Amino acid sequence: MRPPFTATGLELLVIASEPRYVALSDHHPLAQRSSVTFAEIEDEPWIEVNESDPLWCAFWRLTALRNQPPRVGASGQNLEDLLEAARTRQAVGVVAESVARAQPWPQLTFVKVSDIPPSDVAIAWRAGNTSTPVSAFITVAQNLAASTG
Repeated sequence: MRPPFTATGLELLVIASEPRYVALSDHHPLAQRSSVTFAEIEDEPWIEVNESDPLWCAFWRLTALRNQPPRVGASGQNLEDLLEAARTRQAVGVVAESVARAQPWPQLTFVKVSDIPPSDVAIAWRAGNTSTPVSAFITVAQNLAASTG
């Protein structure tokens, strides 16, 4: 899972963190840069993800860093909509490094945003669940996180 999100009754263990990147059209003036700051992308039109967790959306729209709501340039339902909006210069959006590295979209560039918090990857389980399989999975995840951290 990628916190933050609005859910109760879960315990989380962060197993990895990764930088976040802004998705831009190849023709965007910032597309040739190796990194940008939030101030450089703050006034861009942003994608609004419809019917999604408000806490999760606020994290990805960088709401905590803003003095005013983002300017909306497009709306969509999923990652593909975000990438298409960025490719066509309707809007920008922020994605995790793993998404930036895995997306072979033509006419699309990903530029690291150097001054924002990373995106965590976590495992989650029902709070208080101490069954043997859950405990074993948590131990494996802790060991894996420790060996790769």
